[in-house]
Amino acid sequence: MKLSFSSKNWTRLAGSAILAGALSGCSLLPTVPQELQSTVQTQAPIELKDVPFYAQEEFYCGPSTLAMVLTHAGEKTSPDELAELVYLPGRQGTLQLEMLAAPRRLGYLSYQIDPKLPALFDALNAGTPVVVLLNLSLQIAPMWHYAVVVGYEPESKNLILRSGPKERDLIPMATFLKLWERSENWGFTVIKPIDSPPAYVNAQNYLNSAVALERSSPENAGKAYQQGAKTWPQEPWFHFGLGNLAFNAQNYAEAEQNYRKAVGVYPDMADAWNNLAEALIKLDKKSEARAAINKAIALGGNRVAVYKETAQKIPAE
Repeated sequence: MKLSFSSKNWTRLAGSAILAGALSGCSLLPTVPQELQSTVQTQAPIELKDVPFYAQEEFYCGPSTLAMVLTHAGEKTSPDELAELVYLPGRQGTLQLEMLAAPRRLGYLSYQIDPKLPALFDALNAGTPVVVLLNLSLQIAPMWHYAVVVGYEPESKNLILRSGPKERDLIPMATFLKLWERSENWGFTVIKPIDSPPAYVNAQNYLNSAVALERSSPENAGKAYQQGAKTWPQEPWFHFGLGNLAFNAQNYAEAEQNYRKAVGVYPDMADAWNNLAEALIKLDKKSEARAAINKAIALGGNRVAVYKETAQKIPAE
């Protein structure tokens, strides 16, 4: 059995709202947490003025925010077109799962940033707008809302958002952090898979994005794996992903090459040894397949039973 990746889903729903008066029911105004004071104080002014604006009509904050970041990335689209992909009329909103899936259907990576303010600033500083999910009400009666963060003004300590009907919505940093915290600081960007990974991404999250893209666009996922392998040559999983794509396309010689690269980087990667054996079986390289699967079995792990099944496929010499 050839082994592959896995992922998880998100289920919050957001419609449309505006930020005005979001904390009016609170007796105390929020403050920036002490551990983030340095991050806020050292961030230089930034504003991505080239991010387009689409006013968020009622319940359309999902399609509108997607249109803004995708258009900025170079995609020709509109809120109405994207609504066909993500808007759920029965729920009058858009799930996080659909927000992440729509860019993938168009061939882009949906990259979930680390749920921290520094990660958001890193994306902005790299010239990338960030879609965020905010809860404008209380946890017991949430009012979910998507917005696009496009900048920060240090002097006023305001973040700059494309939000609701406002092209340039200023929100105090402390207020934003409180509203964002209620979604567990959920946010993402869109990335072209043919481009080198931008400076703000890390190998693990980029890999997760490429794996998710593979379901809707294997070709573009392959481009992302290639970029990942160039950027992080010591990470075996990008070679592993390329091997799986080649195997699925019945390009077994190419699959063998990529699995060998994976185990060359990380010899203790049992799954890669197993998949290498599978490719070698297809290429009728019996002795090499037996050597590969024996290494997988020797490494063991919770999938050793699968490795033993692979060994049973190798014909006797």
